[in-house]
Amino acid sequence: MSDINRSAVNKNSLDENTAYIGEGVVLKGEISVPDTILVDGRVEGEVTAKTIRVGATGSVAGTVRVTEAEIKGQVSEKIEVKQLLTVRTGGVVNGAISYGEIELERGSVISGEFISSEHRAPKSQQKIETAHTKVERIKFQVPGVAVVSAIDTLKDGQGDQNSQQERKVTA
Repeated sequence: MSDINRSAVNKNSLDENTAYIGEGVVLKGEISVPDTILVDGRVEGEVTAKTIRVGATGSVAGTVRVTEAEIKGQVSEKIEVKQLLTVRTGGVVNGAISYGEIELERGSVISGEFISSEHRAPKSQQKIETAHTKVERIKFQVPGVAVVSAIDTLKDGQGDQNSQQERKVTA
C-alpha cells in the first residue's frame, strides 16, 4: 500500500485553516481548528474541528467534536460527529460514539456506546420518537434446556421507568 493511501492528507493541498499532525508527532492537550485536522501521528486530549481525518498511522485518544469524520486509524474514548462518521477499512473507533449518519467499510471496527444524534445531515433530517431499552435479565430457550426469558425495562427520554415486558426468546 502506498503512503498516499495510508496518510490522512495530501500534504501539498494544505491550506491555512488546516492542521496536520504528522507521523511520529505526539500532541497532548486541546486543539481547535477552524476547518480540517489531519492526523497521521498521535493526539491525546480534546479535538474540535469542522472535519477530522485520521490516517492509517494516526490515533486520537480523548474527546473529538466535529461535523464530519473519516477514520482509517484509531479513535478512542469519545467522538461526537454531527453529520457523517466514516470508518474506512482498517479503521478502529472505540468508546462513546455519537453520530448523525455512519458509514462502515468492510474491515472497519467499532465498539462501545452508540448514539444517533439529532444533528442529522439536511437530507435525512427527521424527528423520530424512540424509547430506550435496558435488558436486565436474559435467558434463552435451547432444545433440551429449561425455558428462559428476557425482561426489558422500557424507559422514556427522562430515564423514568414506564413498564416492564417479559418476552420468551426461542432458539
